[in-house]
Amino acid sequence: MTPSRDSMDHGLDRRTFLRRTGSGMAAFGLAPALLAACGGSPSASSSPASGAGTGPARGGRLRVGLNDGGSTDSLAPWNTPSYNAFSRATQVYERLYQPGSEGTPVPILAESAEANAGATVWQVKLRAGVTFHDGKPFTANDVLYSFRYIADPKNKAESLSIIEPLDLAASKAVSDTELEIRLNRPIGDLPGLLAYQTMWIAPEGATDFKTAAVGTGPFKFVEWQPGVRASYERNADYWQDGKPYVDELEIIAISDPAARLNALLGGQIDEMTFIDFVQAKAHESDGNLQIINAAQPLCAPIYVQIDSSPYDDVRVRQALRLAINRQEMIDKVYLGFGQLGNDLFGKGFATYNDELPQREYDPEQAASLLKAAGRYPLDLPLPTSQAAPGMLESATAFKEQAKAAGINVEIRKIDAGTHFANDLFLKTPVYQSSWGVSFEEHAQAGLLKTSPYNETHWYSPDWGRQFAEAQAIADPDQRNAAYQALQVPLYEEGGYILPAFSNLLDAASAKVGGIVPNISSGYSNLGGFQFLDHWLKS
Repeated sequence: MTPSRDSMDHGLDRRTFLRRTGSGMAAFGLAPALLAACGGSPSASSSPASGAGTGPARGGRLRVGLNDGGSTDSLAPWNTPSYNAFSRATQVYERLYQPGSEGTPVPILAESAEANAGATVWQVKLRAGVTFHDGKPFTANDVLYSFRYIADPKNKAESLSIIEPLDLAASKAVSDTELEIRLNRPIGDLPGLLAYQTMWIAPEGATDFKTAAVGTGPFKFVEWQPGVRASYERNADYWQDGKPYVDELEIIAISDPAARLNALLGGQIDEMTFIDFVQAKAHESDGNLQIINAAQPLCAPIYVQIDSSPYDDVRVRQALRLAINRQEMIDKVYLGFGQLGNDLFGKGFATYNDELPQREYDPEQAASLLKAAGRYPLDLPLPTSQAAPGMLESATAFKEQAKAAGINVEIRKIDAGTHFANDLFLKTPVYQSSWGVSFEEHAQAGLLKTSPYNETHWYSPDWGRQFAEAQAIADPDQRNAAYQALQVPLYEEGGYILPAFSNLLDAASAKVGGIVPNISSGYSNLGGFQFLDHWLKS
């Protein structure tokens, strides 16, 4: 993941997955050694805002333009379906671990985590001397409270399925700074799980997540207007010495990509998410602008629900995958800022199965499959929008490409700001989505019976059991092999048409320093929304 939308069974909202691009999704289930090997390094058209050898400046108000946000937004840290919601939570709350710029889980409120021989009990040491914004000391009881809040189904937390392996009744605080986490089943990489994007820690006893936001993060919540803007002030007592650098932070919702870029060029904002590919090309040599270019598993797949006619026929699903010209998508839609997709998530990560045959554009075979299924020609209504770069353009390209296979794609353009917050998402059998995750992250969020975003209705108990068994494997190479094997039935029978992956492109004024492109999956825009590291050059 992402955005705000109703989840069919879980009552969750989510405006844009990226898992998202979102996911800020953490590197769930990945060992550090595995993550270090994940693909190429990110790049930026200019230095990652390092300040050209000068130290970070202090003070000022940093203004950030986000691509989504609506009147249904909330401050609940465990329900962050949109980029806007996740970016806001990131300023106030912290996790025990978070993904670093290259995806490897980095300890934040935790200092270390050690497992027993069976990976069923983990001893987690916590950072001492941390306080919440209200002055309350951070302790192990806050962690247990937060995890138990997440685990209570009535709270409809987005990370409910992530926390399932934890035996929270048996887990306990050993001391204020040490936690014993017991598991219902072995997990080979607990830090990766704890780095999941919505595993935030709130103070014990916190219940008001509608009007208040109190965490241990670098910024203190001041005020907000849902769907419009939120403002924050520097946390002077933050545990990372000297950070954040700016005194004030403002997050502004600007869903229209042209308006967002104009606001940046006009000096109304200092940073923005998602510059489109055409504009990124046009401004590559603009000395007043930085193009933040991160190699990401970002995609805008089309999903079909495999229990809904006619998509319950695997031949129809196979035909859709053969009716799309993947290389043309990269060349004409993403302007070279991308890689071939093969209908699976997480390209570039060590868990991705790159041994499966690359699907090619074959409209004749697609037409033959549809005729065999008695579905030729096929009318395909496709809701889409400009919620993410290339989304509408790729849907439009697919419309033209699919004609040769006898597929009549009807583009239904919807509002970008409510792409994942309407009555269609998850409830209509065909939709265009947006993700930016590793395979195992997507499995947790979108392929299990308990997943909040099971878009395709992939409900397979056997597959889910095998996924849990793979999670338990401590050895990274063996775990990767198990994850890759699980992708074979998805490749053959799944409900996603995923033609290409696009790089994650954001933009910032040249006066902003400290942005490090982030290749971890999830909400990785603008360096993973780590605004504590950003500063304004004088």
